[in-house]
Amino acid sequence: MDRIVAWISGLWHSRLLRLLVVGVLASLLLIPVAAIDGLIRERMTQRDVAHNEVTATWGGQQHIAGPVLIVPYERVSQVTQKDGQVQELRRSYRLRVLPERLAIDAKVQTELRRRGMYQITLFTAATKFSGSFVRPDLSALGIAASDVHWDRAELVVELGEPRALRRQVDLNWGGQVRSFEPGAGDQRGVPGATRGIHAPVHVPAGVTRFSFELAHAGSRELRFAPVGKSNQVNVQADWPHPSFQGQWLPRTSNITSRSFQASWAVPHLGRNYPQLSHDESAPFPTLMDATLGVDLISPVDTYKMCARSVKYAGLVLLLTFLVVWVLEVLGSFRLHSIQYLLTGAGVCVFFLLQLSLAEHFGFLPAHAIASVAVVALSTAYGFVALGNWKRALVLGGVLSSVYAYLFILFQLESFALLIGACAVFAALAAVMYFTRRVQW
Repeated sequence: MDRIVAWISGLWHSRLLRLLVVGVLASLLLIPVAAIDGLIRERMTQRDVAHNEVTATWGGQQHIAGPVLIVPYERVSQVTQKDGQVQELRRSYRLRVLPERLAIDAKVQTELRRRGMYQITLFTAATKFSGSFVRPDLSALGIAASDVHWDRAELVVELGEPRALRRQVDLNWGGQVRSFEPGAGDQRGVPGATRGIHAPVHVPAGVTRFSFELAHAGSRELRFAPVGKSNQVNVQADWPHPSFQGQWLPRTSNITSRSFQASWAVPHLGRNYPQLSHDESAPFPTLMDATLGVDLISPVDTYKMCARSVKYAGLVLLLTFLVVWVLEVLGSFRLHSIQYLLTGAGVCVFFLLQLSLAEHFGFLPAHAIASVAVVALSTAYGFVALGNWKRALVLGGVLSSVYAYLFILFQLESFALLIGACAVFAALAAVMYFTRRVQW
C-alpha cells in the first residue's frame, strides 16, 4: 500500500506529468482563440456589407470594353416551293468590327468614405477613348457590299455598371457629334453584353476617327478590354498602392508615396477574339474575358492582419507556457493550473484587444498597445505567481520578444515559414539548454 501511495505521489509531482497538464491547458485555451477568429470573420463580413451598401449607390467595380461597331447585313437565298415557284428569303445578321487603333487615358481621383467604423475607398474617373475604325472589305466572307447597312451601324461601349456614369456621353465620330443612348445596342446572344451605351453611326469608306469621354465612379477595380488592333492604355491616380491585374502587366509604371502612373501597350495577337466576326455560325465571344487594369488596394487590411495574427496564437501560447514551465522546473516552487490558465488568458485577451483597437486606430498601433498592455499585466502577475521580479521580468521579456517577433513576421510575409521554423528551433534549443541538468 505504501508503495502505491509513493508511486501516486511521485507521479503527481512528476515534471513530465506537469508538462502534459500544461499541454492540455494550452489546448483548452485554443477554444477562446477559435472564438476570436470567428469574431474576426464576422467583422469582415460586416465590413463587406457596409462596402456593398455604399457602392450600391456610388458605383462598384468598373469593367469597360469598347468601343465596338455592330453592323447589320442581310443574306439573300432562293427557295423553290413545292409548286415550283421560287421564293426569295432574306435573313438579318450582324458584323462586329473592332477598332484599328485604340487609346485610353484615365485620370482617377480617390476619396475615402466611412460607413460606421468602416473605411471604404471610392474613386471618380475621367476616361478618354480615342482611335480609329477602318471599314473592312467583306468580299472574303462572301458578303455583298449592297447587303451591308453601314448607315445603320451602332457604336457600342460595354459597361459593368452603367449607373456609375456621372454625365451625358457625347461621341465625336468623324468630326460629327452625337449622343450615346442607354443600352448595349443590338448584341443579342452575346454573354454579358446586356449593359452599356450605344450611339447610331454611319460608317463611311476608309478610316473614321472617333473620341469620347466617360465620367464615371467606382470602387476598388478599374479594368479595360484592349479591343483595338493596337492598344495604348494610360492610367493615373492619386493612390500610392496599386495592384496591377488582368492578362497584361503595364509596360511602364511609376509609383510614388502619393500617386501612380502606368502604361500598357497591347497588340491584338494576345486576345482570344478576332478583329472582325459575324454571328452566322456562332455568337460573338465575350470581350470582358481579356482585360487589364488596376485594383486600388489598402496596404494594411486590418482584419486580414488580425486573422493572420490569430493563426500564431498556438505558437504564442506554447512559448508562454514553456517559459513558465521552465522557470517552475528550475525554481523551488510549484504553480497551480489556474495560474497557468490565467497567464494563458492574457495571451487570448491580447488578440481580442488587438482586434478591437485595430478597428479604430489601425493595425500597427493596435498591435503595439495590446502588446504593451498584456506584457505589463503578465509581468505584474508573474511577480506574484513566480515569487520574485527576476523571474517575472524573464517572463515579460520573453513575451515582449514574442510580440516583436509577430510584428516582424507580419512585415516579412514571404519569410513567415522560415522565421517561424527558426523561432521554434530557438525555443527548443533554449529549453534543452536550461533543463540540461534536470533529473527527469
